[in-house]
Amino acid sequence: EPSGTRRGQAPVQRTLSGKRRLQVMPKFPSFALARLLAVAMLITVPLVAHVGAARAKGRSRIIVEAHRGGAALAPENTLAAYRNAIRLGADYVEIDVRQTRDGKLVIMHDRTVDRTTDGKGEVAQLTYREISRLNAAAKFPGYHGREHVPTLEEVVRLCRGKIGVYVDHKSAPVRDVLAVIERADLGDAVLVYGDVPTLKEYRSLNSTLLLMPTHPSSISELRTQAISLSPMAFDGSMDRWTVEEVQEAHSHGAPVWMNVLGATDNEKGFERAIAMGADGLETDHPDLAIAFLKSKGLR
Repeated sequence: EPSGTRRGQAPVQRTLSGKRRLQVMPKFPSFALARLLAVAMLITVPLVAHVGAARAKGRSRIIVEAHRGGAALAPENTLAAYRNAIRLGADYVEIDVRQTRDGKLVIMHDRTVDRTTDGKGEVAQLTYREISRLNAAAKFPGYHGREHVPTLEEVVRLCRGKIGVYVDHKSAPVRDVLAVIERADLGDAVLVYGDVPTLKEYRSLNSTLLLMPTHPSSISELRTQAISLSPMAFDGSMDRWTVEEVQEAHSHGAPVWMNVLGATDNEKGFERAIAMGADGLETDHPDLAIAFLKSKGLR
């Protein structure tokens, strides 16, 4: 339990400023519960070839992460996409954070604004005022409305109490991103994904923030990260994971959230991921994933 917490008290989180505050516990599956479920279900698996099927039978819910809010359904990384993910009942929205030239934290996957907006240029070379004038829905087929590029503050304010926030740290000062997260007081309803050095920096500044590294390069590296980062979960493309690696992650109490994007973002891909032991699905089609999981009794 966190340092300075007495039995029977709510957990206390130490923030960037050094202040102590009660940790907010949202309605989503908690870190501790997710770990206990993963380990308990792993123990009951009789055959490696049926890890996913056996574990799924003992579970009532597989996590659904709406990638960029569900990029196949609405303009990616916009408030419209996040509202749609909330409406559909996804567990998390995945967002990508970058910093503008004048220090504002905005949501944009690419290094430039070219692909998704009616503007051009690198996010890091544009001011927030310049980016705020762009239409983030300009390149989405059949979408006739206008959507602005949201700030990180806007996203956490929209999502608080409604859906979890999965922050993909692209390019921004860790301290600045963490400050916004802490002010929002999202508790266990926010996690940060990034490379290992970035996640270690987050951990050095906040001992309880939930972290998620990508697929490790080897089982040895997975073990090292499990010890050094105490991750809430591991992420990564389904095509890179093996059943043995999933087992290893579970043995450390860490769930595996698989990216099923692209050609595998369909029922066949969802089924394959679950058969491998996935605890979560990152998808551009949260509507299809949720419907599929409900049909299997996993929602």
